[in-house]
Amino acid sequence: MLISLYVDDRRALPKEKQFKIKFNDSHLKSTETIGDKWSTFQYLNFQTASQPYYVIMNADLEILNKAKQYSGIDEYYKCLLGGLENE
Repeated sequence: MLISLYVDDRRALPKEKQFKIKFNDSHLKSTETIGDKWSTFQYLNFQTASQPYYVIMNADLEILNKAKQYSGIDEYYKCLLGGLENE
């Protein structure tokens, strides 16, 4: 299964799904777009805002391989194979 989170999607979230989240004592982030929602999800779960960012997980949400930031084709392919080996 492939899931893609588009952090650059600027379509507005419905008002009832918009929220603010406090990252630290000095930063309150508004989450008003689909991209805001997914970038917040990525940051909270993986402590990064790198794009693209690849995480290989199984259906039980277990991470199967070390997450990978942008890389070339060969390195990305090795990352995918490593995830399959750990499944």
